[in-house]
Amino acid sequence: MSQVHQQSKKCTNQRIAPTALLVQLRQLHPLKCTNQRIAPTALLVQLRQLHPLRMLIRIVAMKRAISLRIAAMTLALVAMLLTACDHRTIYDRYESTALSGWEKNDTITFAIRPLKEAATYRALLGVRTTDSYPFTSLTLIVEQEIMPAHRVLVDTICCELTDEQGKVLGDGIGYRQYQFEVRQLQLQEGDSLHVVVRHDMKREILPGICDVGIKLLKE
Repeated sequence: MSQVHQQSKKCTNQRIAPTALLVQLRQLHPLKCTNQRIAPTALLVQLRQLHPLRMLIRIVAMKRAISLRIAAMTLALVAMLLTACDHRTIYDRYESTALSGWEKNDTITFAIRPLKEAATYRALLGVRTTDSYPFTSLTLIVEQEIMPAHRVLVDTICCELTDEQGKVLGDGIGYRQYQFEVRQLQLQEGDSLHVVVRHDMKREILPGICDVGIKLLKE
């Protein structure tokens, strides 16, 4: 019985580890180990003839990769549709802090374009943290300037990150996301907002604060 026939019979009677199977494949196919380029079709024919188990493994891996990609695309599409259907959201944006930490004098700014209609709006503050943040709360100063009237509103937001039992209140594992109410705003058509956020903690440089965001909703 030839070596190829014996190898094929062996593949059908027992499970072979992928690494061992690859070594056997290289032994049977010296051309694959050289620098010579082999046409994909010819190589595929050789693989099918000698190692059907190897082909099955590759097919399963390809199907799994395709399924994961389809799932990721579906989730992204759903998120886009939900955002598009939420007509209340006028503005929603995050800005990242420095990797070395958020310095006290380092302000984060947001510019909201002129509004299309007069209405009551809600301003929300978003914070994303990691496990390296050392405190259970965070104090932020939010300054909003309403244009063109140049009306300035300043709020101090005390962000509680854990409850009395020490349970983390944010969403996520290791990477937490929080959202806090700032205030309601009565804005007119054509009004725009310039928002500045800074922290007011005793520590000059805060580690573990990844992103800070502002969200504006129409009531």
